[in-house]
Amino acid sequence: MIRRKITIFALSVTVALFMACQHDSQEDNKASTPIRLAATVGDMAVTRVSSVPVSVNESQNEYFDANAFLRIYAYKTGTTTTVSNSKNDANLTLGTKYKTQQYIRVDQEYRNTLDIIDNGREPTFPTDNGGAVDIVAVYPDPQLEKSTFTDTNESANPLTFTVQADQTTAAAYKASDLMTAYVTNKTKKPSPIIDLPFYHKMAKITITYKAGKGSPAITRAEILGIKRTVTFNRLTSEVSTPATGGDDAILIYSNDDGSSDEYTASAVVPQQSQKSINTEFVKFTFFGGGTVAYKLEENLTLSPGKQYIYSFTVNADAVKCNANTIESWQTGEARSYEDASMGGNQVIDL
Repeated sequence: MIRRKITIFALSVTVALFMACQHDSQEDNKASTPIRLAATVGDMAVTRVSSVPVSVNESQNEYFDANAFLRIYAYKTGTTTTVSNSKNDANLTLGTKYKTQQYIRVDQEYRNTLDIIDNGREPTFPTDNGGAVDIVAVYPDPQLEKSTFTDTNESANPLTFTVQADQTTAAAYKASDLMTAYVTNKTKKPSPIIDLPFYHKMAKITITYKAGKGSPAITRAEILGIKRTVTFNRLTSEVSTPATGGDDAILIYSNDDGSSDEYTASAVVPQQSQKSINTEFVKFTFFGGGTVAYKLEENLTLSPGKQYIYSFTVNADAVKCNANTIESWQTGEARSYEDASMGGNQVIDL
């Protein structure tokens, strides 16, 4: 009796395995295998979980805030032909909108999972061309972020991107933080989930300052002489360098009542041609009138993926630079942000 049960069980397993293999074979022949995506930002080399207040200068250093929108352009490998989808053969020339989910850790690697917004425009692996795809991805979404992207119609390429002149809000800062990813020759084997490594294409300037000798309250802080415009190629992910346009000011702090408290602010800007020593670089405006500016103490070139960190004491007649460092912006520490307005990200061990 027992022997018979074992035989039946073994037969059942054999049949189940056969059916599973047959199912896999059938799936391989389907044209409707959706392209699943996950996103990383930079090269996550250091990992630490902390609960810290969200500020503009901390947002999206190492991963995307939850519920951010990305634009994905999927092409048949080696071509400029966009892939189709499994439902209504929608035109995907303008790409596909994805939304980032909470940040998770999988096998010591950190990533945002991505959620398709419109299932009717879900890209699928092609059945021809070896079933391989090339993917260009960009943040922010050009179809949604009209404050920084222009000329986003179906025939436009490259697209024009201009960082915000006022980056005192988290929304303006993030809209200016151009990031791209580019992967080639990806197929649904061994997994239909494709990792997209995004990299910051802007330079980041972080300034900490405090009032010094004779200094009235500070009402404004601005980074001077910034060209704000580049182009983004949605076929190759290339971002033009250096930036073009006029020498504009980027506002990073504004308070009509003024403040003497120590303050840290950041801005993201495109790659800039060399700025010469003694060029005015950061200007502070005082309550009641009057300004003072920090002049570069050495030649400076702002490069994409780099962070330029300054510490100032703002005196009434001059700005003293206490420290000046340059570091990579592509690596960092995984943080758990509690502020719901920034997406409520969590780092989760799986």
